[in-house]
Amino acid sequence: MGTRVPEALAFLRRLREDAELAARVDELDPADGLEPLVAIAADAGFTVSAEDLRSAYRLDWNLRRARYW
Repeated sequence: MGTRVPEALAFLRRLREDAELAARVDELDPADGLEPLVAIAADAGFTVSAEDLRSAYRLDWNLRRARYW
């Protein structure tokens, strides 16, 4: 796990809790890659890379899957 994965997980949690932030993310075009999401995270006070977000997303869903299986 990268050094910023916990911070990326905190950002993902904030996305679930903050409707305004989630709306900004919903407006993104997936074809633009993760850099616009990294920029939104930075605007929200999180210092993460695209790889941190990938790792956090993967970990988040693996934990959810383990919880409900």
